[in-house]
Amino acid sequence: TLPSDILVNILDRLNVREAARTSILSRRWSQLSCKLPRLIINAQPDGVSRSNSNISDGDFVRINAAAVEATKSLLTRRCPGEDTIRLLSTTFYLRGDVSISIGHAVGSAMTTQKIEKAEVTVLTVKERRHCTLDDVLNYGAQFVSFFNECLNAFTGLTRLYMENLRFGFNQSI
Repeated sequence: TLPSDILVNILDRLNVREAARTSILSRRWSQLSCKLPRLIINAQPDGVSRSNSNISDGDFVRINAAAVEATKSLLTRRCPGEDTIRLLSTTFYLRGDVSISIGHAVGSAMTTQKIEKAEVTVLTVKERRHCTLDDVLNYGAQFVSFFNECLNAFTGLTRLYMENLRFGFNQSI
């Protein structure tokens, strides 16, 4: 049997989906996932463009829900302050309560874990070329709501990427 630190190193080289599949096969591997130094959770499926007509609104909801569950699962199983998170990176679609759930999980981690680098990428369902002025203002309003609901998620953030949003005159962060 390999020592735990070697197994954690191997798990760290896998993406979250591969690590989850591996964890299903082995009880010991699943217990090690809470020690991973890099947590990269991406709601944007590999090789899938939002302009792809095969992606429905229901697909976006399921993709975002999976990102929420992965974020919550990986962050809630960690012992506070035990293992430093070298990188916490999460990418998700700005859609109602789902993004707020991710924000709360990240905010909780920011207050209870040692995190060296934290990145949040906020995507919109529509690509820029398909957004109207109303769309970008609506996305801006959604982001302000997200920000106000999840202040702790922004306390130690080292990178924030947002797209396709614009803030109205009465919106303040």
